Amino acid sequence: QRLSALFDTINPTGVRISLERLPMKPVDLLVEIGRKLRGVYQVAYGCRFEDEPARRAIQTAADWAFSRRGGDIGYKRLFVQVMIRGFHFLRKQGTPPSQEEVEGWGAEM
Repeated sequence: QRLSALFDTINPTGVRISLERLPMKPVDLLVEIGRKLRGVYQVAYGCRFEDEPARRAIQTAADWAFSRRGGDIGYKRLFVQVMIRGFHFLRKQGTPPSQEEVEGWGAEM
């Protein structure tokens, strides 16, 4: 939505991305975003996550973020913030964060 632009002579193609009209369930969307973030994170930090711990970290963050929908901060934004913190945790600890740890991080936001 923040990439939205108007069609005009300077920008005849215009860009409009509506994250509200995607044909996926919200948690599935967050999980898909998490998978893509995983790839970017691994390249950025030169690390490699095992599939199952990464999957659990992503699912925990997605479930938590979606449960916060309707708050002052959009749940997609919360998901990305918590997910990056979750990847840091996974890289340093070698295990995915627990639900309680994710909730604690969320309380700080």
